[in-house]
Amino acid sequence: MSGTAMIIRRFCLLFILIILTTGCQPPFPEVEPAWITYTNQEYGYEFKYPGTVRVEITLEDASQVKVHAGVGDPFQVIVKIDYSPGDVLYYLDTAAIGERTIGENTWSEYVLPDGYCDATVCSPPLYALQMESRGILFTVTFYSQKSTTELQEKILGTFKISDKP
Repeated sequence: MSGTAMIIRRFCLLFILIILTTGCQPPFPEVEPAWITYTNQEYGYEFKYPGTVRVEITLEDASQVKVHAGVGDPFQVIVKIDYSPGDVLYYLDTAAIGERTIGENTWSEYVLPDGYCDATVCSPPLYALQMESRGILFTVTFYSQKSTTELQEKILGTFKISDKP
């Protein structure tokens, strides 16, 4: 094989290699935008959420945080340091239906399909998750839902409790 033929052959092989490695590549995968970390130093917990979600502190002492994770899908994180043993077992006078693990946490699960009724009015259906850690009762309440959405599940999967409040 002559020198010119060898150069042409190598050029063709290189061209084919370039086409195969670049031209046949799938498009770049979509990358989720960076998530933001909400940290509650007062009560020693944090969670991550996408930039499209809005987090609102609803009480001055930061014991209630509302997470707007989509239209009609807000949920509320409430922390209590003063609670009775019965508060751990019940949510609005309703016993847990079981336990559910999301991320590294195991939550008691509560479903109130008819909402919570007092003497005059009933709320919309409620779904709640609750756990106790380090002398703090963490409750996550979902309004007008019977379970979590995919996005809510992803957010709760990042929920972490620090070693100290």
